[in-house]
Amino acid sequence: MGTERKQRKVGKIQTAVLLRTLFPVLLLGALMAFLTYRGYRLAIREESQPVMQNVAETVATQLDEAYPGDYYLVGEEIVSLYKGDTDITLKYDVIDEIKEKTGMDVTLFYENTRIMTTLADGEGNRYVATGVNATIYNEMEEVQDFLYYDVALDNAEYYSCYMPLHNADGGLVGMVAVARPADYFSEKAWDYMTPIFAAVAAGLVFTGLFVWFYTGKMLGDIRSIREFLERMTNGELSNPMNKSVLKREDELGDVGKTLVDMQSAMRILVERDALTSLYNRRHGSVKLQSVVKKSQKQGLPFALALGDIDFFKKVNDTYGHEAGDIVLKKVSEVMRRKMVGKGFVARWGGEEFLLVFREADEAKGTALLRDLLEEIRNTVIVYKEQEIRVTMTFGIVPGDLSDDYGELLRSADEKLYHGKEHGRNRIISRFEAEECGETEPITADVAAEAESTEGVVLGIDLASSDIVERMLQKTAEEIKAE
Repeated sequence: MGTERKQRKVGKIQTAVLLRTLFPVLLLGALMAFLTYRGYRLAIREESQPVMQNVAETVATQLDEAYPGDYYLVGEEIVSLYKGDTDITLKYDVIDEIKEKTGMDVTLFYENTRIMTTLADGEGNRYVATGVNATIYNEMEEVQDFLYYDVALDNAEYYSCYMPLHNADGGLVGMVAVARPADYFSEKAWDYMTPIFAAVAAGLVFTGLFVWFYTGKMLGDIRSIREFLERMTNGELSNPMNKSVLKREDELGDVGKTLVDMQSAMRILVERDALTSLYNRRHGSVKLQSVVKKSQKQGLPFALALGDIDFFKKVNDTYGHEAGDIVLKKVSEVMRRKMVGKGFVARWGGEEFLLVFREADEAKGTALLRDLLEEIRNTVIVYKEQEIRVTMTFGIVPGDLSDDYGELLRSADEKLYHGKEHGRNRIISRFEAEECGETEPITADVAAEAESTEGVVLGIDLASSDIVERMLQKTAEEIKAE
C-alpha cells in the first residue's frame, strides 16, 4: 500500500516537473517564434524594396523606349492616355510581360487615376479608371520619391511601391506602382519558420522525455536552460550556459549546445555590423560604457579615438558602391587585426569607426594609431584589376578627460573634424597633430607631384579615374566642404 502511494507520488512529481518545465519553455518558444516570424516578414519586405524599385524603373524605361515623348490625356468624355504620338491606353504588352516575368502587378497612374494596370477582378476585368488613395498621391507630390504602402483593393491586400513619373519638363505627371500580394510575404516568412518550429518541437519532445525519467539533476539542468532562454529574450546575450548542461552527452546537452550556438548567432546579429563584422554602434556604445565604468572603478587608463576614411564618397562615385563595400571590409579587417589584445573597434556609422585602447594612455594610443594608419596607407585594395588606396583621419582623447562617455565621444569627434578640416590623413590628439598629408587644398603642382610618385592622391587611383581633374577645378572651399 505504501509502495503504491510512493509510486503515485513519484508520478505526480514527474508530471508536475514536466508541466512546469515545458509550459514556460513552450510559452517562451511561442513568443520567440512570433517575434521571429514578424522579424522575417519585415526583413523580406525590406529585401523586396530594391527589387520592386528596379521593376518600376524598368517599366518606365521600356515605355520610354517603346513610345518616346511626354504623357498627356486626349479627349473629354472618353479620355485616352498618349505618350508622344501614340495612344497607349490599351497597350498592355509591356506591363503584362513584366508581370509574367516578375510575378508583380504593375499599374500606370496618370496623376492619381489608374490608366493601365495588370490588377484585375475575378472575372478578368482590369481596375482601370480607379483612383489611388489621396494620401499616397499627396505625399508623392511632396516628396517625389519612392513610397511604400500597404493598400487594399477589392478586399485583396498588397504591399506596393510607388515611383514618381515625370515628363521632360520635370513636372510630376503620375506614378508607376509595383505591387505584391501581402500573402506572398506571409508565406515566405512561414517557409523560413518551418525548420524553427520543427527544431522547437523536437526540443520539447526530448526535454519532456528526459524530464519524465530524470527528476533530479536533469530538472536542475532544465531550469538552467529555461533561465538561459529567459536571459536571451531579455537581451542578455553574454551569459554563459551552465557547465553541467554542456557536459551532458545526451540530447539535453545537445539542446544546451544548440542554444549556445543560437545565442552566439543572435549575438552576432545584434552586436555585429553585417558588412564589416565589426561591433555595431549599439554594442560599441555598450562596450565603451563598460570600459569607462571599469576605468573609474579600478583606475585603469584608456584612450578613445574616432576615425573616418578620407574621401570615401569619391571611392563610391569613382568605382561604385560595390568597391566602397570592399574598401570598408578591407579597412575593417586591418583595424580588427591591429586591435587584437589592445582594445576593440566598432563601426560607428558609414565610413566612421570607434577605437578604444584598453590600459593605454593617450600617448600609447596615439602610437598604436600611427602604426595602424601606416598599415592602412600601405594597403592596396584591388577591385576589378584596379588598385585603390585610402587614408584615414583620427581624433583621439584620453579616457580621463571626462567621466561622461558622451563627452569623450564629442571631444574625439571635434578632433576628427579638425583633422578633416586641416588636410586629412592624420591623427589629432590633445597634444599634437601628426602631419601625414597635404595641409593645403590640392593644386595642380601637388597633384602632379603625387602622380609622379605613387599615383595616388588621398586614396584615389589617378591612373583609373578623372577625380584629380575634377578636384583641380574646385575651389578650396568646395574641397573643404567635402
